[in-house]
Amino acid sequence: MEQLKTQIDKKLNKLSPRSPRGLQQQKKTGARSNRLFRMEKIEDEAQFQKILSFVNGTIAWLRNNQDVEGIFRKASGDKRTTEVMKMVDKQKTINYEKDEDPHLVATIFKRFFGSFGEPLFTFDLYSVFIAANASEGDDSRKKNIQNSLSLLPDYNYQLLKILFQYLNTLSSNHEITKMDANNLAIVFAPNLLKAPGKETSALLLVTDIGHIIELVTTLIVEVDVLFVKQKLGDDKSKVFKSTMQKSYSQHTINSLRELEYVQDASAKNNNDKEIFNAK
Repeated sequence: MEQLKTQIDKKLNKLSPRSPRGLQQQKKTGARSNRLFRMEKIEDEAQFQKILSFVNGTIAWLRNNQDVEGIFRKASGDKRTTEVMKMVDKQKTINYEKDEDPHLVATIFKRFFGSFGEPLFTFDLYSVFIAANASEGDDSRKKNIQNSLSLLPDYNYQLLKILFQYLNTLSSNHEITKMDANNLAIVFAPNLLKAPGKETSALLLVTDIGHIIELVTTLIVEVDVLFVKQKLGDDKSKVFKSTMQKSYSQHTINSLRELEYVQDASAKNNNDKEIFNAK
């Protein structure tokens, strides 16, 4: 366990800004940047405008067809979903049928946000956002989340703001959809925040999932307050980022210790049961 904690600590002090999967895909072909789905990241204004056309068009359609229970939670048929995704990817235009299944459109919308090679919250800022959410005191927590948002690339920031504004409006209709801010956060969070590195992402998900969902829930509820971009300046940004990363490293070590304690207690309990049953 001590060796694992040392490996985690080293990795968290200098998080990889890009996943191995993303690097491999980027080396294979430059065509990826021309696709709407499975794009590595938003690199220029032309890409961003294509994305805005898709996102705004889909939101407009959903606003007129979203009053169904379990929107974004209930899945649609994979075959039809794949067909429509390919059509959108090829045409770069939105042409949903009026009688299209709302769950299908919602599934495509959700999958789009999870299709980037690098998530919109970026690998580099993963630890910053988790540490910001773990800050003590509600005012400090929200201020740190706001500062963290200001570190995002501008295209990511703008797109996330549009998404959370829509989810905020949608959550107000939870009596019909059964999808309040927390439920929406549960289904969207895994598409937006991902830890870098295959060797640590699964373990970090165990320790961080509560903060990930709480962060996304807060962004949905407080979108108009938190998405007010702060001008920290280069020096303050570097200090803030470094402080959050160090805080996250300590947070992770503490979480791993708690996890180790629970595992040891569980193992001891199982061992006591075996001894009792053997008597």
